[in-house]
Amino acid sequence: SQGEQKPIFQLQRQLLVSSIKSGLLVVDQQAAHQRILYEKYLTQLQQGKGASQQLLFPERLELHKAEVGWLLELQEELARAGFGLVQEADGVWNIQGVPVELGTNDASAVIRNLLAQYAEHQVHELAALHEQLARGLAKHAAIARGRSLAEPEMRQLIDELFACENPYYTPDGQQTLLTITLEELQRRLSGNAH
Repeated sequence: SQGEQKPIFQLQRQLLVSSIKSGLLVVDQQAAHQRILYEKYLTQLQQGKGASQQLLFPERLELHKAEVGWLLELQEELARAGFGLVQEADGVWNIQGVPVELGTNDASAVIRNLLAQYAEHQVHELAALHEQLARGLAKHAAIARGRSLAEPEMRQLIDELFACENPYYTPDGQQTLLTITLEELQRRLSGNAH
C-alpha cells in the first residue's frame, strides 16, 4: 500500500470517520453506498451489461393486469439491469436472476416497487427511465444503517465513493459526506462556536 493508512472507524454502525489532511471526514455509509450503486446501475443500464445472479430457486411473481402492462414496458430495461424474468402463465412470472449487488432477498418486492414507481411517474424518455430504475435499485440494495462493517469494507466504500462522478450526494440529494476542518474543531472546543 502507498504509505501509512489513516485510521478509520465506524460510529453507531452508521457513519464512517477518518482523519484527512484538513481535519475529519464523516461518511454516511448508507447514503454513500446508494450513490455508488446508483452510478453502477446507471452505467449498466446505459451499456446493457448488468450482471445477473441466478437464483437457485426461481421466485414466483404474480401480477395484476396493470402491473403486467408495466412489466412488459419495462422488461427490456429490467433485463439490462440484470433481472432474469420468464413468463409462466397470464400474470405469473418466474424471477430466475437478479442484479448481482441486489442479493436474492425478496426480488418480487423489488420488482413491484420498480413497477409502482414507473406507474406513478410514467417516465418514457430512456435516460430518465434509466435514472429512475437505477435510483430504485440502489435504494433497495444499499447497505442498511446499523450494519457493522469491517475495516477493509469501510476503506473500499470510501474509495468507491470518491471514484463516483458525484460523490457528495445521493441521487435524491441527501448529503453522503461532510468534512470538519481542524480549525472548526478547535473553534468549537475553545467555546467560540461561531
